[in-house]
Amino acid sequence: MMKRPLLIVLLLIGLATAASAAAGFVLQKPEDEREEGLSEVYDVSADGTVAYVSYTEGSAGIYLLNREGQTRGPLAGTESDSRIADLSFSPDGSALFFAVNPKDRTTGLKSTVRKIDLKSGSDTGVYQDGGLITELAFSLDDPGRIYFLRAGVFENYSPVAAAHPHDFDVHELELSDRSTRALTELKAYDMRSINIPEGSDSVFFTMFGEDEAEFAEETFEATQQIYRAPKTAGEAEKAGTGFPQDVYDFLVLPDGRVIYQTVAKTSNSGLFEYELFIHEPTGGKDKQLTRTRTYAGKPVISADGQTLWFIEDRNFGGGRPDYFLYRMPLEGGAAEQVLPAL
Repeated sequence: MMKRPLLIVLLLIGLATAASAAAGFVLQKPEDEREEGLSEVYDVSADGTVAYVSYTEGSAGIYLLNREGQTRGPLAGTESDSRIADLSFSPDGSALFFAVNPKDRTTGLKSTVRKIDLKSGSDTGVYQDGGLITELAFSLDDPGRIYFLRAGVFENYSPVAAAHPHDFDVHELELSDRSTRALTELKAYDMRSINIPEGSDSVFFTMFGEDEAEFAEETFEATQQIYRAPKTAGEAEKAGTGFPQDVYDFLVLPDGRVIYQTVAKTSNSGLFEYELFIHEPTGGKDKQLTRTRTYAGKPVISADGQTLWFIEDRNFGGGRPDYFLYRMPLEGGAAEQVLPAL
């Protein structure tokens, strides 16, 4: 497997589909049959409550896990033709916002942002969009705004590759009047891992450089870099030499350190093993945090900065994902499985 796991998998799927069609048939497997159990979508509130998405027979549900290990939910959910793309606690922990997308994106794109009031339990619509909202994030400095990543199209850039979202940009949603504004005008090939550190005037995300992703096939050799865009809108730029290079998921901490996901090594079976590292902007060697020997990603830091949460896919590269949620001391120590509960 090559270094861009998602894009390589999509390319292989596209090649297999094309070959099947040429032989006079196409093998199709309903999306809801591929989603069961814990997903990679979760967030952690300031008081340590975990909100997570789990699927039952293809339908998504949102659940809460408190610090005592008690589970509540589903608080909200979807039918089997939709998925929950992302969720985020409001900064004060009183509400949970989540984005819903259709599983079948070939008939047109649309997204809905919804809000769960965690006191009353009400589930209300907040915003509808004609694109694909893939990630949501709050800034502690702007509690009245949601920042999100939005794809404008769902298509294949190559005849042999499967379709997936493109033309990404960073947007903001003003909750008081539900107005939106684009912070970038990049129409990026891919964009991920939006986050806004406390005290920062920028929104951070990863994408390929414009010169690297001009053609889809070039992305197999391109590297994803950390970029930043002003909250006030303006030109996006690379985050700088003080940030790690060639990363996937990442999280900028208030003190300037960066937790990031990258390839640690190659397994005996030839699969890349993705682990989490921490980068010191002042120099020194980056420290490896996780040692799953599979796929660790989606880092979230606790409000006090002491605990790191992350997702492991124990079946990475093997088809249907098998997700587990862990937490561990940021400064070192054993990882503890949180979900599924032992």
